[in-house]
Amino acid sequence: MSDALLLTGAEGYVGQRLAERLSREVTVIGLGRRGTAGLACELMDEGALDEVARTIAPRWIIHAAGNKNIGACEKTPRLAYDANVRTAMNVLRAWPDVPMFYISTDYVFAGTSGSYEERSPVAPSTVYGKSKLCAEVTGQLIAPGRFTSVRVSALYDAEATFVRFLHGELREGRPVECFVDAFYSPTSIDDFADALLAMLTATDAPDIVHVAGERISRYQFARQFADACGYDADLVRPARLHSAATTLMPDLSLATPRAESLYGFQPTPHHRALRRLAQGVLHADAQPVSSVLRFPGPHARGDQRRSMGGDQLHRDRGLLRAGRTLPS
Repeated sequence: MSDALLLTGAEGYVGQRLAERLSREVTVIGLGRRGTAGLACELMDEGALDEVARTIAPRWIIHAAGNKNIGACEKTPRLAYDANVRTAMNVLRAWPDVPMFYISTDYVFAGTSGSYEERSPVAPSTVYGKSKLCAEVTGQLIAPGRFTSVRVSALYDAEATFVRFLHGELREGRPVECFVDAFYSPTSIDDFADALLAMLTATDAPDIVHVAGERISRYQFARQFADACGYDADLVRPARLHSAATTLMPDLSLATPRAESLYGFQPTPHHRALRRLAQGVLHADAQPVSSVLRFPGPHARGDQRRSMGGDQLHRDRGLLRAGRTLPS
């Protein structure tokens, strides 16, 4: 077994950024459908995965592959199951002795009370959230002791969808309406990568761990972004959830006591992280380059869109039914 890290979903938004940052400390083997970020492999093809498993023997696996488009998952639950559950189980089967860190989500919770800890009851109301929870439970069932669910809120850097939206609107002097009553825990990519590195080098890994930024409303986050970039913060106008049909929830914020105690995790305050990435936002046409091992081979969530002068939302025209509360 080598000291390499196998990173699935290496061609996606999260995978690309993790590959670029993690490869500074460990050898990263990227795995993606096209092979543009490492090795090409279709994760639904068990035979193809077996062929890859005969070629490489990683020390760790980070499973960042999946479908994060909430609207698409809602329309096609089978797509959500295949992308978010079956792919993870196929990878676990192909490397039966390798620990996996499964990138999960705050959407496993109801989104009504916030400050959710790892032990908080889960109650996903979206197909996306249900599929991620299904993968968590299945992984813990079939791979106890080597499967860790890493729940994270909205990841951001200079290329994040909401950040790019704010940059585009505020730069042109256009006002944007952002929700004052939609709280979450946006997480900087750098903080997330540092936490994952700490997990890789730790002797033990828990079944579930939260890695997330400070609790904040979308309105407050947008104003802090405007301040960091030197835009007029008064262009950010308050709006309320009841005025729009959306898959955003009142409070999906995550608490991180386990990451703090086990790994010394402390999220970077948003105003500081936003100041650091402001330069990158102002030059956001540049694309990041990932340093991953390449082999010859055979974006932010989808719950956001550009709205005329409004918060960047995915407007779901269907009704999402809240699920029954389950113990985590």
